[in-house]
Amino acid sequence: MRKRNAVRAAAAALAAMMALTACGGGGGNETSTAAGGDAAASGSGEVGKTDITVAMGADIVTLDPAGQQDTTTAVVIKHAYSTLLDISDEGELVPDLAESYELVNDTDFVFKLREDAVWSDGTPVTANDVKFTFDRAKNMPKTKSNTSKVKEVVVDNEHQVTIKLTEPYAPFNTIVASSNLSIVQEAAVTAAGEAYGDADNIVTSGPFTVKEWVPNDHYTLEKNANY
Repeated sequence: MRKRNAVRAAAAALAAMMALTACGGGGGNETSTAAGGDAAASGSGEVGKTDITVAMGADIVTLDPAGQQDTTTAVVIKHAYSTLLDISDEGELVPDLAESYELVNDTDFVFKLREDAVWSDGTPVTANDVKFTFDRAKNMPKTKSNTSKVKEVVVDNEHQVTIKLTEPYAPFNTIVASSNLSIVQEAAVTAAGEAYGDADNIVTSGPFTVKEWVPNDHYTLEKNANY
């Protein structure tokens, strides 16, 4: 819980700084360069009133949500990807990709997805992507613990999934808000294979896209026009 709070606090702080910067000037793309160097030096363009540079204490490890569980990487994942549900600054569960959910019996959670959610490439976020994400997470070292009680994910229709658990587990609706259970696009992950997680092969659905990531130097986030 302490680690999750730290992720949320860091993400909220970065988001607040971006929002303040965006309010400080008009026009241009909103860009954030982090983990070293200024935007001009990194080749991402001249820093203007809609740009902000943030120094980080460590580099990220991957842009694949299921491949990380560290705070630094989780901050970027939370800005670039979306989860079924999110946790507000007040610690309450709020909609994200799922506009609503229901525990229909002791073990079955039904999530109804937003019909207007799209990936950064403009294609719709579907229930198949959700099923793919959880099926994949069950076999990933960093996400096995979060999905250990997931028995099956059933696609009810294009915008609804039922996640069946092996036994009653009340905290599951909070677990789906974890950054390493961010929903990934099945087509992008399948195309990239084990290489998924580089800036040039990810497709995201969060408020920002990752324009560039130079390991151990900087990464650059841009406003996702399709969010």
